[in-house]
Amino acid sequence: MMKHTTLANGDISRGVAIEGEGGKRPLILCVHGWPELWYSGRHQM
Repeated sequence: MMKHTTLANGDISRGVAIEGEGGKRPLILCVHGWPELWYSGRHQM
């Protein structure tokens, strides 16, 4: 199940969708641009 959280650094905050628990696989960071949503990449996650 995908988890959602917010990461904040000073005045900047970003919504994050997290899939998986980590482990031996490398981290993959998917960054989208406006007007795309995280939902557009849900199948890749």
